[in-house]
Amino acid sequence: MKYVVVMFLIAFSLVGLLLLLAGLKGLWNILRRWPFLKSVVGEIVSVEQSQSLSSKDDPGTVALVAFRPVVRFTTAEGEMKQFCSATGKLAATSPYSIGTSVPVLYDPDNEIPPMLHTWFAMWGVKVACLLGGLVFLGGAALTYAAFGDRVFNGP
Repeated sequence: MKYVVVMFLIAFSLVGLLLLLAGLKGLWNILRRWPFLKSVVGEIVSVEQSQSLSSKDDPGTVALVAFRPVVRFTTAEGEMKQFCSATGKLAATSPYSIGTSVPVLYDPDNEIPPMLHTWFAMWGVKVACLLGGLVFLGGAALTYAAFGDRVFNGP
């Protein structure tokens, strides 16, 4: 049991730190470039779909697919650009229509990739990483609090 607890402590701590650092880095990049970001209107030109998230063994479940829009926009300098959104929506059918106008946020210096100008696209994944990191670090702390004395100080 001693080795299992030590492995949990190491794994939870490492995953928690990695998630925390990824979230902080993402937030730092957005906040650092915030004054330079430009907002334009783009157009959905196609929709990419990812693998199904449902169980293939249960025929009664509805297959949910991750849909991500591919957006084309023109920069303030007149350059045409296209990107696939890093975030999308889970649905049975595509919630996006080709030709729909969407707000886009882009960095003229290309230090961060273009993104949909929505709260989740800008902050959601970064905040989820921060919260996930805190959960894993909390799991490591709870594991240490519950078993640390017996593992590190003997029976």
